[in-house]
Amino acid sequence: MTTGNITNVELEALFQNNLPQIKALFTQHSLIEMSRNSIIVHH
Repeated sequence: MTTGNITNVELEALFQNNLPQIKALFTQHSLIEMSRNSIIVHH
């Protein structure tokens, strides 16, 4: 997570809004970075 200072509510919303994509990415990758604006896959 590279979000800087955000509230717990904002953090929860970030996960909820991106959960389907995160789950899909973890089926094929083991290191995923999420920021406020993007999801980055590290190989």
